[in-house]
Amino acid sequence: MITIKELLSRYQSGSITPKEHINRLLESIRQSFHESKDPAWICVATTENLEKQLSKLECLVSQKTIANLPLYGIPFAIKDNIDAAGWETTVACPDFAFEPQKNATVVEKLLNAGAILIGKTNLDQFATGLVGTRSPFGAVPNTFDPIYVRGGSS
Repeated sequence: MITIKELLSRYQSGSITPKEHINRLLESIRQSFHESKDPAWICVATTENLEKQLSKLECLVSQKTIANLPLYGIPFAIKDNIDAAGWETTVACPDFAFEPQKNATVVEKLLNAGAILIGKTNLDQFATGLVGTRSPFGAVPNTFDPIYVRGGSS
């Protein structure tokens, strides 16, 4: 696992670019998402979506410089009860799905700091459960040990 500080250092040294890192990360996520239907993810960034974000990142760099983007190229995910323009929000209820016209404030702030949204994660339907097991997308196991619950939904 790599820390944000280490990743930023690699970007600044030129040993890797945000595009290279995020493409590798998404390749791994997509593989587990499609092969095993990993219930942690409701959706992941498409190639088109990622290209739009990387293009916006380049515009931000030209306006602010990398040094002024504290989250330059840092990937992040949001629970599917948080809106992101261009991403469907389901709140783990496909019949409720809609596409928001604007980003939630937290998403906007992360993007403006240079971060890249890579996907939306599962949760108890409407964020009303206790341990993350009530979702039509599947119950998400604990990352560290699947015999334990993963914790609260939101």
